[in-house]
Amino acid sequence: MTQEFRSKGLISLALTGSLALFAPLAGANVVPPYAQSFNDAAFQGGTLVLSATSTVDSGTSDLFGATNYYTINNANGWTFGNGAFYAVQANADGTNAAPYNGAILLNEGGVSGPSSTTAPLATQDYSTPLTTVAGQGYTVQTHYFGDNRPGGSYVLDLYLNGARSASASGTDGASGSLASPYTFSYTFQANTTSTVVGYGQSQSVNQASAIIDDISVTPVVPLPATAWLLASGVLGLLGLVGRPKTA
Repeated sequence: MTQEFRSKGLISLALTGSLALFAPLAGANVVPPYAQSFNDAAFQGGTLVLSATSTVDSGTSDLFGATNYYTINNANGWTFGNGAFYAVQANADGTNAAPYNGAILLNEGGVSGPSSTTAPLATQDYSTPLTTVAGQGYTVQTHYFGDNRPGGSYVLDLYLNGARSASASGTDGASGSLASPYTFSYTFQANTTSTVVGYGQSQSVNQASAIIDDISVTPVVPLPATAWLLASGVLGLLGLVGRPKTA
């Protein structure tokens, strides 16, 4: 049975959370960073056949250029809902390129316009959530690009413990037109000893979709109080130096 697959597009927005007083971790005793690329054939399911009658759907994406699309398997602690697929960079002859380069397509089942989705399509498995430290700051980051609907737009959503926490929006480019992926980054403070990271898509115009890859979660630490005291002292000295002399 031939399966019709409608695909979509790209974005260019990076968000940062509200923890402005956090700096990159420098050797503090916290949980090590987490990183996941999707360049693993374990994610690759069955081949998706693009619509033979469509004038817009094609085996392309704006970063990879030629792209093969597949159903997706749960693997490496990640689970996927309906609407999530797998994208692999391809050669001109349709074979998968080497080295193997895969990513997650958040297709939303071809939905155009506001989506009814209220849960992430790709989540780090609830049975093996990331271990976090309550009160610790973390930066979660992913690379993303668009699929095969040039000019179509979408909204990419980040979920933390099942709650939509941040969004990025963008527009698909032409096949192979993107030199490097966009970065979506968000800083949050953990309030539990485990955190589940997920991604979804809440809106699509012209059935454009985000493709995500290279997800990382990195601890951050607040600047020490001594640093603030030192900074205030320096500012005080500058104030004295700049004070005009009086007779």
